[in-house]
Amino acid sequence: MNIHVEDWVMGRTREGALIHGFVDSLDNIRGIASVYVVKSDQEPLIGKKTSVRSIWLRALPDVQLAGSPLVPDLIDLALATDDEAWFLELSADANTGKAVGMQPANSEGWMAAPINRLGKLAQ
Repeated sequence: MNIHVEDWVMGRTREGALIHGFVDSLDNIRGIASVYVVKSDQEPLIGKKTSVRSIWLRALPDVQLAGSPLVPDLIDLALATDDEAWFLELSADANTGKAVGMQPANSEGWMAAPINRLGKLAQ
């Protein structure tokens, strides 16, 4: 199984708890991954690290955000957390007109009024 540090995974613990999170560290010799749990059917595990056998984990596919309506919100989050690398990655992927909530220029070259994320004209 090809699980790497920072991969999003889903699996079960030895106690049978269903977990969803990302790999924090990996011990390939013993086949154990340390997973930071973001979702679980066992409330006490959420927000904590737990050790799980690598073979009990399944790597989740990467999410493609290009063209997603979430990109502006994620750019705001990247700015709020001072994550420059993530901000640059999101900005490079975003269509500039869509990312800042602007409509494309009309035939005379004038930019249309900005619209907010709800699709309404900004006043």
